[in-house]
Amino acid sequence: MIPLTPGQIRGSFVNLSRRQAKELSVPQLEEVAWDTLDFFAWRHGRAADRSYLVTEHGDRLVSLALRTSEKKGLTPRSGMCGVCCTVQEGGNFGLFVASRAGSSGRAGNSVGIYLCGDLDCSLYVRGIKPRLTRKQMGETLPQRDRVARLQLNLAEFIDKVLEE
Repeated sequence: MIPLTPGQIRGSFVNLSRRQAKELSVPQLEEVAWDTLDFFAWRHGRAADRSYLVTEHGDRLVSLALRTSEKKGLTPRSGMCGVCCTVQEGGNFGLFVASRAGSSGRAGNSVGIYLCGDLDCSLYVRGIKPRLTRKQMGETLPQRDRVARLQLNLAEFIDKVLEE
């Protein structure tokens, strides 16, 4: 992923108003290892149910505001991430929901996906961050194919958010 600035991130939200994006607190970006990421994501510091995700999609940068389904943000049960296919134990896994872009989103329509609670999918598929559970299924794909699968799954989710 290319290194980003707070202005680029704020200017690329597809499911927030300009005012909401302008007021958004973006984390420090100086020490981000951009070359290990397929997307940059973070959890809101004071609101556990809010998260944000930024990625290159086609020929443009796309940022999404996400909400988790549970009050505390994550589910107590185990499950598989819909992006990186990592099995996560309860407490580090949840349903993340994004309002659709445009008039569809303003009408209340949304789309969801199960994600790793720490949003470190890129690090899991590259073996940079150890998986947090012993219940992993044996992975037979080489790393480059796991990365390609992550990118495809993420692109499909973003396409659903962008659908009118």
